[in-house]
Amino acid sequence: METEAKHNSRMNDIFPARLKDLRKGRGLTQKAAAASLGIGQTTIANYENGSRLPDLEKLGEIADFYGVSVDHLMGREDKPVTGLEPAARP
Repeated sequence: METEAKHNSRMNDIFPARLKDLRKGRGLTQKAAAASLGIGQTTIANYENGSRLPDLEKLGEIADFYGVSVDHLMGREDKPVTGLEPAARP
C-alpha cells in the first residue's frame, strides 16, 4: 500500500509534467491557458514547475478544461481520456 507521503511525492512529480504536456498538446501558451482557467500566468507556471499545486476545485476545473480525469492529472491512472470533450477555448 502506498503511503500518503509517497503518493503526494508522485503527484508533485507527475502533475506538473502532465499539465504542461496537455497545455502544449492543445497549442496553448501559459497565458492563454491561465486566462481560460481564470487564474494568473504565474500560477500556471508555478503548477508546471511543481512549486505549487491547485486546490481540489481548481484541479477539477483543469481536468474538465483538458477533457481528462483528475486521476490522470494526479498520476493515479495513465489513460487520459474520460469521454468528456475538452472545454472550448475562448
